[in-house]
Amino acid sequence: MRIRAFSRCGALLSGVLLAACGGGGNGPSLPITAVAGFATLPSSSYANRCAPDNPDAEADARTGSRITEMAWVRAMLKERYLWNDDLPVLNPRDPRYQGRPGDPVDHETALQRWFTDHVRPGGDTRRDAFSYRLRLQAAETSMAGQEAGWGLSVAAASADPARLYVTWVDPDGPAAQAGLRRGDELLSVDDVAVASADPDARQQIDIYLAGAAPGSASVFTVGRSDGPLTRRLVAASFERQPVPLVSVLGTESGLNEPVGYLLFNAFNEPAQWALKQALAQLAAARVSDLIIDLRYNGGGLGFIASQLAFMVAGSSSQGKTFNQSRMNPERTASQPDDAMPFLTRTCSDGDERCERGEPLPALGLKRVYVLTGSETCSASELLINGLRGIDIEVVQIGGGTCGKPYGFEGVPNCGASTFAIDVQATNAKGFGDYAGGFQPGGTGPTGLPGCEVPDDLGHALGDRSEALLAAALNHRATGQCPIQTTGRGALARPQVDLRQYRAAPLDLSLPGGARHPAVSAPAL
Repeated sequence: MRIRAFSRCGALLSGVLLAACGGGGNGPSLPITAVAGFATLPSSSYANRCAPDNPDAEADARTGSRITEMAWVRAMLKERYLWNDDLPVLNPRDPRYQGRPGDPVDHETALQRWFTDHVRPGGDTRRDAFSYRLRLQAAETSMAGQEAGWGLSVAAASADPARLYVTWVDPDGPAAQAGLRRGDELLSVDDVAVASADPDARQQIDIYLAGAAPGSASVFTVGRSDGPLTRRLVAASFERQPVPLVSVLGTESGLNEPVGYLLFNAFNEPAQWALKQALAQLAAARVSDLIIDLRYNGGGLGFIASQLAFMVAGSSSQGKTFNQSRMNPERTASQPDDAMPFLTRTCSDGDERCERGEPLPALGLKRVYVLTGSETCSASELLINGLRGIDIEVVQIGGGTCGKPYGFEGVPNCGASTFAIDVQATNAKGFGDYAGGFQPGGTGPTGLPGCEVPDDLGHALGDRSEALLAAALNHRATGQCPIQTTGRGALARPQVDLRQYRAAPLDLSLPGGARHPAVSAPAL
């Protein structure tokens, strides 16, 4: 078993992380002559031969050049990338990567362009919108549960995409400390109106929201029913809570049996222990059903999805496959058995099969409710698919998921790690074709029983009057979906470039130069 990352944006594997390098230069390199024959040696031949001006590389590794780093990227992709037989032929000496006299290209930009042009030639995201490069320190920080920035997410309203609403506020982040809350309409940042028709002004807002260095400050004005509120926020580093809320809804809520509710936002390292504690609490309460709120969970470490799946299913999952990884033909030939079981114990460093960990609690359920949206991605979808593979009924409430049946291991070189899709995950039934996402109440292999319900910003998450949770409880009691309504709380279904911002140290580049703000690092 290999512990992979399954997340919308990236992953940390076995403590090793990936990122983007910077720098330039034309120092000594291995023979690289013809474009068509570029980087034909194994990636190990080019490894750690870094550019002299690469600030992320160890000083004693700066013995190569930009060209040798580019050769490593291409050779690594030829070895590992899932679609390695379809890489374009690119010229490493093209001015796009090397610059022109008087118009240089910095090293980090050059390597990002080189990598992106391989996995998304011509900016085409239809096959791969997820592979990326990331600085080592940023990735390590994120998967350890650390974030930096404002500590809030926003999304556009479906009725008027020019208007942005706060969807989530991290309990320990600057936005929460300043009194901002879910449902606030973001009116302006530093006196720049959010709804401005000026593209340059809106781009400035995007930059503010996508993240900020700790210590930087901005003035946020939000709208509420009782009038606008203006607060000065100072960006900071803070702990991200992967499980901000766990509760038992009992007979005092009008239920005939206790129902568990779990708000789960990230498959990061702290999530392993937070989930163990939360599921032990729910097991002690003898809950008859479980509702897992994944609407803002972009993924993370794949092995944690396997652990959570076991804690839901219990003994019916033991000895069965949680997911099987499909790799490119060359890697499949050398690693024919790459299946992950349902993990029954906690995992520690150097204990990939978790044989020496602590036993995990289990509910032994035959059904689970999941609350989802377009930010539900990667490891969250891996959880859904893995449970369906052993005939656990998954009832989906909310919106369609992002559609990422892929995972990657971060491969480090020269102070950066590259997260290029290297597996497609399939469940015990061999199904893994959900690139269009899982759809509540949909048809076909990706349609799940359940209800399509817009996000409800008028209520706190975990409030049983909140639309998605209320719909789940109603469906549990009656098997029926609520009558759909639209309004202020209904959010537009995000696409790759949706304005769904989260302050974080991740510097993720998407096609066309767009910055991807989601912080659910490493995962499917």
